[in-house]
Amino acid sequence: MDVGRLLRAAREDAGVSLSVMAARTHFTKGHLGNVEAGRRAAKPEVAGAYEQVLGVQIQSPTVELGQLLDGLAAAPRPTRAGMADVSALEAATNMLTALDLDQGGGLACEMGKGQLRWAVGLLGASMSDPVRKRLSAVIAMLANRTGFSMFDAGETTSAGRLSRLALKASEGANDADLSAHILADTASQMIHLGHPAGALRMIDIPDGGLAPVTRFVLCGMRAQAYGTVGDASATWRHVRLAERAYDAIDLSEIPACVRPFADGHAAHADRDVGNALFALSSKGSGKARREARERLNAAIRSFGHGRTRAVVRSQVRLALLLDAEGEQEQARAVARKAFTAGCRLRSARVAADLAKLRRLLAA
Repeated sequence: MDVGRLLRAAREDAGVSLSVMAARTHFTKGHLGNVEAGRRAAKPEVAGAYEQVLGVQIQSPTVELGQLLDGLAAAPRPTRAGMADVSALEAATNMLTALDLDQGGGLACEMGKGQLRWAVGLLGASMSDPVRKRLSAVIAMLANRTGFSMFDAGETTSAGRLSRLALKASEGANDADLSAHILADTASQMIHLGHPAGALRMIDIPDGGLAPVTRFVLCGMRAQAYGTVGDASATWRHVRLAERAYDAIDLSEIPACVRPFADGHAAHADRDVGNALFALSSKGSGKARREARERLNAAIRSFGHGRTRAVVRSQVRLALLLDAEGEQEQARAVARKAFTAGCRLRSARVAADLAKLRRLLAA
């Protein structure tokens, strides 16, 4: 029910005529009639006057707060941008990334949208070429993370638009590693939506000249895509390529676009290989199932504080593997841990994962 109708209902319940309400609130009878009929907006001061006269709360705090935001203007953007502006956006992007990894995309994507509007608006300011290049890079990272958060929250269509925005912005940064990571995140979304062949086409790019961590991410994503389509030979080949690239990573030299993920570095190889082999195990590979179980277990132990979503998703896969091997008691124990942590996340992907475990917990 809209606020105007709520005001009318409250007045009539109290047995107060419109004329008396107008006299007591010092608003004209015609104005109040239009508000109650929905022909004029019920401003907070009108609703407050009704509440005072009738001695009841009519609006919910949410409605009232929302109305207070009506007409709130955006802060003016600077006419000239410098490195300090870019550094602030980088810090905001890192904060949003940490929030997404730990709490899911539900809150992070909404915060990211506002930051992204501000960041894109800065492109209209005058700035030096080095500042513009770095700003393009942070816009690409912010758009990519916001899009991934939206995807995690279930907004798949809008997420695709932001992936394209991220790729476009990365062109201005002239950063091959950044572009490759954006493509890998987009491929991950395609695999989740059931399009592994499209994901493979997406990341069919030359690896030469890319940082080891970028090659690791691309090979891991290819392994997962091949596992999803059931190509065992290609899956194992890219698993080994991913591990080789992982061994060459020097954390002191990783690109800026992956620094927010460095805290989970010890677990990434086990998680990514575990995901690929979990996908392959669904096609009947006992070898893949056994190694996936070991790798996911190791990832769960290695992920530290702040990576709740990765831990929960690994626990879900591990529980399903244990159940497939007939170890129902262990499977239920892992599933309970996943539910305990996962129910607090704002993540459509995690919610879908947890739904797969309901049969286990009901047994």
